[in-house]
Amino acid sequence: MKGKVRLSSGGRNTRQKQLRKTKAQLVEELEKWERRVADAERALKSAQLKPKKPQGEDLLRLLVDSVPVGIAYFDRRQKFRFANEISCRFLGVPLEKLIGKTLRQLIGQKSYMIAEKNAKRALAGETVTFENTLPDPDGGEISVKVSYIPHFGPDKFVEGVFALVEAITERKRTETALQESEERLGVAIDSISDGFSFY
Repeated sequence: MKGKVRLSSGGRNTRQKQLRKTKAQLVEELEKWERRVADAERALKSAQLKPKKPQGEDLLRLLVDSVPVGIAYFDRRQKFRFANEISCRFLGVPLEKLIGKTLRQLIGQKSYMIAEKNAKRALAGETVTFENTLPDPDGGEISVKVSYIPHFGPDKFVEGVFALVEAITERKRTETALQESEERLGVAIDSISDGFSFY
């Protein structure tokens, strides 16, 4: 027979033993891989079920974004270096567009006229609290209570200012309504007392 090699019965047995050994090794290797895949799937499922605990900067960002007040920081040139989510909402600007902008650019000229003198006082080392209005992204105004707290560096020189901003629009509306009600009551009492004559 041309082209065919005949193996002796001893050669066939050796070849069959090698094939069986190779097959056993492949089956064993396949089982190892199946165990590894099963272990990896369990680990992945376990990791998905357990929420990852924030740490370091992630924890700090989570904390400052969770408080119900705006928290920001601007440097001596009044350029924003940090802001939380609430601050971004107040200003109607995403964080990536807020960082590096000046106080004046972000709050507008009208609000800046009030903020400027207070920012200067804070940059001179004084903690100040004041009320102001900010332009609302929807076209109105937001009443805010602002606290500027100076940030002193190691050399006791003011490096920047922390700003805490609290929305007080609802409180201001309530105060205005109460004042108007008191004025109407005063007018009513005056008109009633004018109608009485005492002898």
